[in-house]
Amino acid sequence: MPEDLIIDGKVIAKKGQVINVLDKVKLTTKYLFLKDYQMPLFEKLVSKNRNIAAVIIQGDLLPLNEKYPNHRIYMGSRQLIDKFGITGVPSMVYQEGTSIVVEEIPYVTKH
Repeated sequence: MPEDLIIDGKVIAKKGQVINVLDKVKLTTKYLFLKDYQMPLFEKLVSKNRNIAAVIIQGDLLPLNEKYPNHRIYMGSRQLIDKFGITGVPSMVYQEGTSIVVEEIPYVTKH
């Protein structure tokens, strides 16, 4: 750690210490990375599990926030995509134990 890691006033790791942050912090939300036109999949998944947030990697965020005011919808960045190693969308990102899992979800568009 380049400096002390403090979360909610609690020291998680001291400067210079090597840790797996996922040993100390738990991600309680799943993140679905997708393109704006894939939102029907998000609707389907969130109807079964409200603890999913959408991360839009292509498209316009404003109309989605207007259409889905009660859902967590964020704009994704190239940095997030690269950091998680996402190679295709839609992909669900979540924590399993002390690891991050990236699961690509099959999606077929109807023409």
